[in-house]
Amino acid sequence: MLTEPRRRAVLTAMQVDCWLPRTPLPFAPPPRAHMLNATQRAHVVKKSNEPQTVAAAVRRESADKARLPLAVPTKPAKKRPSVKANALSAPHFSLQLLRAGDCLLLLDCPYGEFLQSREPAYLLLLDISRAAQLPPPRPVGEPVSWPLLANSKVAQDNQAARDYVQGFIRTQQEAQFSACLWLLGADALRFAAGGEAAVFHELYIEGLCNAWVLPALDELLAQQALKAKLWQSMQRVMRRWKADD
Repeated sequence: MLTEPRRRAVLTAMQVDCWLPRTPLPFAPPPRAHMLNATQRAHVVKKSNEPQTVAAAVRRESADKARLPLAVPTKPAKKRPSVKANALSAPHFSLQLLRAGDCLLLLDCPYGEFLQSREPAYLLLLDISRAAQLPPPRPVGEPVSWPLLANSKVAQDNQAARDYVQGFIRTQQEAQFSACLWLLGADALRFAAGGEAAVFHELYIEGLCNAWVLPALDELLAQQALKAKLWQSMQRVMRRWKADD
């Protein structure tokens, strides 16, 4: 058992200034009253400060909420037509304009390119022009592909496409007289005439000329019965470009 002088020496070696055992030590001197009082006061002060800390935190939170700005209702912003919406509303087609004598031919280009010289559709077109007593058709410029511009804010709807196609045809008419406009295909009819008409019938396009509505070349190739109807209709319409004979 350690004596008091030896215990103090051990505490000093351990750099412990004060040590209060949990249970009374045998042969230990009575505890120092001023150390016990200081410990008790610190414990009481700590407990008394806890409610004040919580109350202060509640007051600070209330003050912060009071300082928050009130939400002001805002007017909904007007939606502007997006570029993507314009692109979705624009029709997609390709048309090729050709000239054969006094006739202009506007035909659908399903693949966006003019027909090759060995394609069955092109050979059929040569046969039709030969039967109509016209020279071989020659392309007028590049195919008209719509929409013209990708991701454009300019209107590219059906009306804009129709105005563009009709303006292109009108320019060719002013450059050289055209007695009749052949419309081969649904897109050619839709964007050149701006309406609907039965195939193998004639119609007048205001501001342009008389037009002859025909099926697309692909339809004529797929349905052989249409060729007979084409020949019968041609006998009636041929007078427009053969009037001087």
